Amino acid sequence: MRRCLLLVLQILVLHAFAGTPDNPSQQQANQLLEQSVTLAEQFSPGDHVYFLYTLTSAAVDIAPKSKREQWCTQMFRLASQMEPSWNRVAQQKKCIDLSF
Repeated sequence: MRRCLLLVLQILVLHAFAGTPDNPSQQQANQLLEQSVTLAEQFSPGDHVYFLYTLTSAAVDIAPKSKREQWCTQMFRLASQMEPSWNRVAQQKKCIDLSF
């Protein structure tokens, strides 16, 4: 999980200097986003949902809206695999809030 969080930090730093979508730093930020999403697939559903929420929140100005919507759908499905609890409901609500 640390490695994925470090990737998110790298993404934010790259984005701060990116400027335009055609900038190599912007392209590198998008590649790091994809790598971190792939790494997160190893997590438990609860950790995976939390990570995707953090990533999607951080990527609002980086990733295309279609990609963020895809992650929100994935988060909602993963949250459905969590133990029935208020935490599960809260995570599903976050997914809906992020998708708009």
